[in-house]
Amino acid sequence: MSYTRDPVTEKRVSRLNPQNEWQVIEVPELRIIDQDLWDEVKARQAAHTKRRAKVETTDRNKLSSRRCVGGSTFCPACWNAGSAAVG
Repeated sequence: MSYTRDPVTEKRVSRLNPQNEWQVIEVPELRIIDQDLWDEVKARQAAHTKRRAKVETTDRNKLSSRRCVGGSTFCPACWNAGSAAVG
């Protein structure tokens, strides 16, 4: 990142360096998650994204996303799914 002064406001403005000037150095010993687990999760995320893209948006999907609880209410005694009646 480089900093320059704006001639009008005289404030310091930050700008990203061009990507060809970036220095990327891998340091595997600083990783929190091992590479195998990382690759597995990324593959799962990609599969989920592809699957979600195939789901058609229906009127019911649109309606439930606008509601406050979104149809995700449960009975605290038996954990059966239900819906909230507003009235």
